[in-house]
Amino acid sequence: SSSPPQSSNAVQNQNESPSSSDLDILFQDTQDYEMDLGDSDNSALLDESDEEMSSDTEEDDEPDFARMSNEDCVRYWALAGNESNASIKMILRILRAKTNFNLPTDPRKILRTQRHPMRIHQLGNGKLWYHGIRRCLTVELRKHKTCPQPLLFDLSMNRLPLRNRSKRQFWSILLKIVDQPNWPAMVVAIYSGTATPVSSEAFLRPMVDEIKELYVAKLIIDRTRFVVSLRAIIADMPARAFIEAVDSQAGTSPLIDIPNFDLYKDVITVDGLYQVDTGVTIELFEIWFRDVVGKEEAWILPAEILNRLEQQKFPVETKQKLRSFEDLSLWKSTDWQTFLLYASPVVLKGLLTEEKYKHFMLYFCAITILSSKQHKHLWEKANQKLREFVGTFAKIYGTNAVTSNVHSLINLYKQAVRFGCIGDYSSYSFVKKLDFLNNYLQSANYRGLEQAGRRIQEFESLNVNYKRQPFSEPVCKGKGQTVTLHVRQGFMLRNDNVNDWLITQENEVFKFVSARNCNGQVKIRGKLFSHIYEVFDSSSEILIFSAKMSELSSEEYELKCSDVKCKLVKVIDDTEEQNFVFFPLLSTLL
Repeated sequence: SSSPPQSSNAVQNQNESPSSSDLDILFQDTQDYEMDLGDSDNSALLDESDEEMSSDTEEDDEPDFARMSNEDCVRYWALAGNESNASIKMILRILRAKTNFNLPTDPRKILRTQRHPMRIHQLGNGKLWYHGIRRCLTVELRKHKTCPQPLLFDLSMNRLPLRNRSKRQFWSILLKIVDQPNWPAMVVAIYSGTATPVSSEAFLRPMVDEIKELYVAKLIIDRTRFVVSLRAIIADMPARAFIEAVDSQAGTSPLIDIPNFDLYKDVITVDGLYQVDTGVTIELFEIWFRDVVGKEEAWILPAEILNRLEQQKFPVETKQKLRSFEDLSLWKSTDWQTFLLYASPVVLKGLLTEEKYKHFMLYFCAITILSSKQHKHLWEKANQKLREFVGTFAKIYGTNAVTSNVHSLINLYKQAVRFGCIGDYSSYSFVKKLDFLNNYLQSANYRGLEQAGRRIQEFESLNVNYKRQPFSEPVCKGKGQTVTLHVRQGFMLRNDNVNDWLITQENEVFKFVSARNCNGQVKIRGKLFSHIYEVFDSSSEILIFSAKMSELSSEEYELKCSDVKCKLVKVIDDTEEQNFVFFPLLSTLL
């Protein structure tokens, strides 16, 4: 083997010929959230190899039952599966009869159900259970040896989109600690009623008063004093209008009383889930491919778009295989996100007019740039692209097509400067908890609020040991001819023709073949393209390249893990001589 040549992988324009040179106690499923929560049928989309890859990446998030007590194992099974008391009682009877486990007979003892009355307050025609910020933070911080200081947190406020036809609705306030992606979102409060809470003042006042108290007195846990501060509030458009008291006749929003919080700058107006993935992206598709058939609207999709998407397979880090375009009405937010970031320029090419395609590429490039801190030097350029995209939208599609989602994109750059890239302040951080609440409240009876509160408290008492360990160094595993290399946290390579592409620090496209341990250091073996090409003007700036399979070297080279910049998503391109287009997998671009 040899080291990669310096001249290899030179970027060329397509038109030129090549030169001769954490622990989430509440959820363990990876269910997704759109307007309809849950993704129980997702397993049907996975073939055997997909399931193997998925299980490999999710193994670390599984409970380590070997290190848990018998009682904690049963408790985890009951809570994670939302089991009924009758089912829990039956399994306890079976285990007591067939094993020598010393287990209680009462499900309430297994679940450690709180006996004291729930603190539920009447709020107009509904009820509010206020769990509390101090309680959430105290319970979570005690699970960790090291905690951030100061303690910044985001809040999410939304109406839960229950799937049943009940008139009852639930509103939640969730909390997520900033810069701790593996720590779970926590439930601060839940409102239950047959209508929207009577006022934002009544709904938010307990939370606002507690934040003010924490700002003055700080949070003290086991003699450690934490400075606590609210960074941002994330909500969809209806919830945002409610909490800001936009349509209220009863005065201003109580949020103005929160210390060091700007109601106009710190309430997120452009959310990656609502305004981008299930907002503008869907709206564009509806303009392009939705029409009236008979008396109803339907998707009218060209055969080419169906065939192109069918060819694509996406890396295991995306945790999914895209549904067919024929099932477009079933797509969830993460389907739209994956399509936009990793397939849309190739799949849509030639199916839109040149004007519409160039206009769409302004949107694609801007969202890609603002989705990574590594592209921060290009954020101002992304701002210009978004302003051009919004400014010319009416000219291309008509004034009526300019929705509030489209118009809101002009604020995305300001938010990025204040809070970071799109994923750093997104509703995606809260979707697992929303899914949990939705599943429990969906099946709850008239005492649904009390049941949800009890179950949340039961989860708090759950002692779970996980297989996940802090990532310390690259790890290589082999199984037959398959080699898997965990390069760093959330970044896996495998020689399976899907998860085997990366880009080096020198911007060389590299195909992973195998890995070996050499004197305590992992060496990556693979092949390089002799030439790579730009896909569109300046695509190399955002690490998007195309390549011909015929120009992949037969010789193998070696890299160190430190030579790797990020993983690549390979997309088959049947519209050009270049066989593949490569997109950076943004979650691995650190």
